[in-house]
Amino acid sequence: MKKIYLAFCLLVSTIAFAQPRIRVYAFAQETTPGTIPVDEYGNPRKMEPNINYLLYAEYQGSYAIKFDGVWIKGKGYSAQSSVVTSTPVTITNYDIPSKPVTIVLVPATKQKVMELQPIGRASINVNAAWFRDMLRKNELIISYYYKGKKYFIPVRKLNWLPPVSAM
Repeated sequence: MKKIYLAFCLLVSTIAFAQPRIRVYAFAQETTPGTIPVDEYGNPRKMEPNINYLLYAEYQGSYAIKFDGVWIKGKGYSAQSSVVTSTPVTITNYDIPSKPVTIVLVPATKQKVMELQPIGRASINVNAAWFRDMLRKNELIISYYYKGKKYFIPVRKLNWLPPVSAM
């Protein structure tokens, strides 16, 4: 009887302190300018690619979660989150106007979906060996608070969408 009671207490304590299940949808998309800038001799100037990050987190709506930061390829950013009101979340590429391509970023769900926007570089430092190791192994890390404790979600690879041209 003591063993059953001990097992039950262990199970309840594990459930009470476990972090919530969060599913992350992470995409990157390169955009190119409509007009390529040139130097005084008419040669195209070398430009850094402009990359848009489309980040979404799906979780049970009853959880009180606050997202606070993201690390993309080792660089830390503050995160701004907003609720997605309807799913599925899609993006349409009109590069070929007669054949637009629609891609589903987040499938239809009844769970709560948050859109995360990296805003401004932040000096969010976590000086632990395990975190530096996580930065080396993953292209994206999302941090959040749940019940006053900070958690991290690593994403090994970003999903790259086809590049688009700006108008």
